[in-house]
Amino acid sequence: MHARPRRRLAATILVVVPALVLVGCASAAHSPSASEGAPPLSPSTGATPAPKASRAPVIPDRVNALMAVGRAGNADLEVIEATSGHTFLTFPIGAPDASWGHILSAAADGDSTMVRNDVLESAESSRRLRIDGQWRLPTIGRDPIPSGRSADGSTLVLVEPRTGADSGSPTSSRFAVVRAPIPPSVAPLELARIIELPGAFDFDALSANGSILYVIEHLDDGAGGAYQVRSVDVASGRMDAVPVANKSDIDETMAGQPITQQRQSDGMVYTLYRGSEHPFVHALSSNDKWAICIDLPAT
Repeated sequence: MHARPRRRLAATILVVVPALVLVGCASAAHSPSASEGAPPLSPSTGATPAPKASRAPVIPDRVNALMAVGRAGNADLEVIEATSGHTFLTFPIGAPDASWGHILSAAADGDSTMVRNDVLESAESSRRLRIDGQWRLPTIGRDPIPSGRSADGSTLVLVEPRTGADSGSPTSSRFAVVRAPIPPSVAPLELARIIELPGAFDFDALSANGSILYVIEHLDDGAGGAYQVRSVDVASGRMDAVPVANKSDIDETMAGQPITQQRQSDGMVYTLYRGSEHPFVHALSSNDKWAICIDLPAT
């Protein structure tokens, strides 16, 4: 498989994610303990055996198209041949890198969370980190693909699920920052810090190098209500006293519900919002702490 050109595939997790390159996968979790080695991913039953040297799945030359398919109630993605539906391998749903070469994922494991970093086309064992408590990868709006990782792959942020009384307007919000090695197979995952902020905050984005965490501060309790974007220095855990303002209209109050988000390697982050009067795109320069809102037609 290493000798052949990488194939393009469309990934679906109830929806289609276009043109993703399948190279690997990983999973993420949260806990201050030593990393553990884990067996690498392997082909599903019935798949062509992988060569012992690389232990990576072998994809036949004559394949019409490969798709990564997510099914309701299944925590893993299945890589299938589009025509026959034959499953070649499975890997966990997580936050992929730009080429889907590896994926960071998080899964509950008793009263803790297991974070994993898996590489598909590698003989290396996956890296694991156990973190006390229940954590998950953040998602943006209706997009089922988890976010939470920096563009350079060095940093992963996990959030605490909100349930019951905490789901409305929590008095504090916590984020777990995990450092991932670059390249992913060299060093263990490491819990860098737990960031706790007073009030109701949701994950928004990370700067390209993982040094700045951006969060959405909810200014009222209603869904789609007023909000502002705040920046947090990851190294110190301190939030900047000045919110990230909309450069196109500094005095405008932002309000709306996120639908989906597109992140670029240069640090630009574009989030599509449903506003009360019209949709808009919140364009954030995560490296430089500025943003503009781009209004879209109401129709």
